[in-house]
Amino acid sequence: MPQVSNTKPLTISERVWGRADLNLMNGYLPLQMPYCLEGDQFKGLNNLLDEMPVIKKDGSAGLIASNTFRITAASLDDHADTFLAWAQLIEDETTAESEKNKLAMDLAVAFRDYQYLKMGYLFEPIHHGAAQGSEELPPQIANPLVLLAQLFGQKPWLEYASGYVLMNSIFGQQITADKVELIRQWHGGPDEFYFQTVHSIIEWETPKLFKAIHLLLDGVEHNKDAQIVQAVQTGIDVSQTMLAGLKQMTKLSRPAFYSADVRPQIQGLVGNCGDGKLFGEKGVLYNSRFFADQQPKYINDIRGQTGAQSSIIPLLDNILGITDFYAKGDNPLTKMLREFRAYRPKPHTDLLEMVEKAQNRLQVRQYLKAHYPLLLAQWTNVVCQFREFHFYLAMAYIVKPGKAQPQS
Repeated sequence: MPQVSNTKPLTISERVWGRADLNLMNGYLPLQMPYCLEGDQFKGLNNLLDEMPVIKKDGSAGLIASNTFRITAASLDDHADTFLAWAQLIEDETTAESEKNKLAMDLAVAFRDYQYLKMGYLFEPIHHGAAQGSEELPPQIANPLVLLAQLFGQKPWLEYASGYVLMNSIFGQQITADKVELIRQWHGGPDEFYFQTVHSIIEWETPKLFKAIHLLLDGVEHNKDAQIVQAVQTGIDVSQTMLAGLKQMTKLSRPAFYSADVRPQIQGLVGNCGDGKLFGEKGVLYNSRFFADQQPKYINDIRGQTGAQSSIIPLLDNILGITDFYAKGDNPLTKMLREFRAYRPKPHTDLLEMVEKAQNRLQVRQYLKAHYPLLLAQWTNVVCQFREFHFYLAMAYIVKPGKAQPQS
């Protein structure tokens, strides 16, 4: 795989997720374990998020349960200028690299927090039986959220990596779904918790997957047969471990409860704006001064959070050449999956592109088919099983609970 040039300054996103390279990233995990912002300045923010869930971590009812989250959020300070100052310090050549990395991570955990504040504010009415969510986001939420989304080149909504799972999971020594600590939740309770942490333990395996793929590309390029066999077998083993983790989902997170209590608030705006839908036809009004014209703006074209925003299967598709077999032409599913590239941290998207190009250049699939067809078939079969089980999950969590669900 081509070496990545290290002459360009690191972007804020690269300081959090690593520069796009199999050897420079921590799998798909952030380079540092996520945390909460510290200091008296952010006590109000942390307290609001701790008190927000329908079911708090101690089992008691939170602000959303009493329909008082939006009222309480009215007193939240607007921290946008603080975050903008941090971003400017990162661009300042006199700031130490270690300080730049710390500030970038602070911005990343802030981005996660404001994604959750957005959910609480917009979806609280729906939890209490309203036909539609809140019509707008107030400045103290919209300003930081829009700014942070722009700094990271992502969407001002809830995303899988930067909000829901990867920037939200603290791992201990034991990597099991019940041992992951989630920093933020919207609903709380076991069904939301396990739906998130099952994804967490799958993503925990990605550093091993990256190493296997790097060894495979190096082995094919330099004709190292023993290394190729070891790399593919490791890739198969890691992929099977991930699949086994995914198959815990319906045992730990009850589909009917998740669909009723949690799924509505991870929905997006695409397909959910208009008469009889979650939001008005124009979408949600973001009262933010960080748009180009410095004026509030309606947004109605963002998709919801989904496990399909994970970069694991696209990576396996790319290294195994499965991408070549994607449906051609104007296929709506393939088009949507391609759209999800804009819902990932840029280093994740860049890495996918790099691996796809490396596979095409080295003809990895053709090499394995010619020399190790059984190993290729075994690894491809695991990817097929992933897709089959994900279809089962879609039926269990989305289709089966009822057709009167949001459409995004």
